[in-house]
Amino acid sequence: MKDNVKKSRSIYVIGAITIAIIALLAVYFILIATGVISAEPTRLVLTSASRTAEYNGVGLTDDEWRLEEGELKDGHVLSVTVTGTRTDVGESDNVFSALVYDENGYDVTDSYGIVYKPGKLTVTPRKLIVASASAEKTYDGEPLTARSCAVFDGSLVDGHEIEYHVNGSLTASGKTENTFVATVTDGERDVSANYSLEYLYGTLYVHGEMLNIVTDSANKVYDGTSLTAERWTLTSGRLAQGHTLFVTVLGEQKDIGSSDNVATCVVTASDGSNVTDMYEPVFTFGTLTVTPVTVIIETCPAYKIYDGTPLVCDAWRVVNDDTLANDTWYASGRTIAVGEYSVTASVIGSVTDVGTVDNTAVFVAVTKDGEPAQGVGVEYRLGALTVAPRNLTVRSGTAGKRYDGTPLTCGDYDIVSATQVVD
Repeated sequence: MKDNVKKSRSIYVIGAITIAIIALLAVYFILIATGVISAEPTRLVLTSASRTAEYNGVGLTDDEWRLEEGELKDGHVLSVTVTGTRTDVGESDNVFSALVYDENGYDVTDSYGIVYKPGKLTVTPRKLIVASASAEKTYDGEPLTARSCAVFDGSLVDGHEIEYHVNGSLTASGKTENTFVATVTDGERDVSANYSLEYLYGTLYVHGEMLNIVTDSANKVYDGTSLTAERWTLTSGRLAQGHTLFVTVLGEQKDIGSSDNVATCVVTASDGSNVTDMYEPVFTFGTLTVTPVTVIIETCPAYKIYDGTPLVCDAWRVVNDDTLANDTWYASGRTIAVGEYSVTASVIGSVTDVGTVDNTAVFVAVTKDGEPAQGVGVEYRLGALTVAPRNLTVRSGTAGKRYDGTPLTCGDYDIVSATQVVD
């Protein structure tokens, strides 16, 4: 009897434990189904918007966002807060955060694996063109300045101020830019970096007595030495009493070619002090020109009646100043003396058929003291090689026959001219 009671109690305890486990499992599955708990968080990929704007002193924002990947469980609500902002020029993330609530308003964010992909907030510089004033005066030994500046194009953000730091200055005669630097401030803070500043510089012009100075021109045939021309002329302008103008001509041309005959000048007072700043020297530079020594190679012309063989004439000579240097023709490849130079030339012209061609020459060398000559130019005056047609007189044959219905022909002929066909 006692054993039966013990067995009944044991069955009761085991049944109670089983019912409790089943109840716990039911609650667990319900919580999973409602999203309160989750064995594996649901992946959500969120993206915030990007935006670009020109600087205006106000924070740039964009509260747009997008669920790029993943889905909410039934009854769940996604709440996104975009906090990204950008005021100064540059780029930054459009940061944001998100929470998920169930249908009862409970925070179930932990049931999701949220991936944030922030957009970009980009502020570009505000364009501003600023300009300085121009000014001019006659030379008086005092610096010329012009402090006035203004915004030429564009506008400042409300509350901002612009300061100008002018450093343009000119004392001597001449022209220069009226340079300056602009700074934009917001109270005590320098906000210049938020502007794209473009500068338009005025002109400072100090008038002095204009001195027009012209340097001489010169030319020569190359000889290995420098060509100079030291003369100059003051064509207009007047010096003050006691002042003296000194011009230094610096131009020099050694090699073949041309260059300006450049110069500089200084004006001094009677006490030796430099007063060049009182004047505006304007130079007109002459030209220094060195031309090459010219050797003209003339090839011999030739003529013949066509005979089937090449017509050649390898003779050549040197011509100076369009006048024959001499009447002597030299064989191709021969070296002759022309003044202080030695000249070698080869002639390769040739023609076989009827027609005219240049008797082509190949310039080989011009030397001086056994070395290649410097500053020598070569020109060619090519003779003509002409082959004329060969004249032939041909007489056809004579033939006859009685009519037989076929054509009468005769292929006989005779060359009756003194000139015969080439072998």
